[in-house]
Order: sequence, then structure tokens, then C-alpha cells
Amino acid sequence: MSRFDTLTDWQQCDEAQQQALLTRPAISASDNITQTVQSIRARARSG
Repeated sequence: MSRFDTLTDWQQCDEAQQQALLTRPAISASDNITQTVQSIRARARSG
């Protein structure tokens, strides 16, 4: 399935894929989200 930072073409997904995208656990993405936010903050501070 898609990652936090991967775009998904909703119209190309079948119903099962759309349901999986809507119900995926947020916890599985939380580490990736944290790393992405930290990277953005570091780049913004070093500006």
C-alpha cells in the first residue's frame, strides 16, 4: 500500500484498495511522519 509520502491516484484504486487506504492504521505511519516533520524543521532552521 502507499506510504505517507507517496501520492495515490484515488480514481485508479478499486474499492478494496480505497477501503484499505482509508482504514490503514495511523500508528504504522507515525514514525515516518515524525521523521518527515523533523527533516522539514531542520531544513527550515538551517534555511
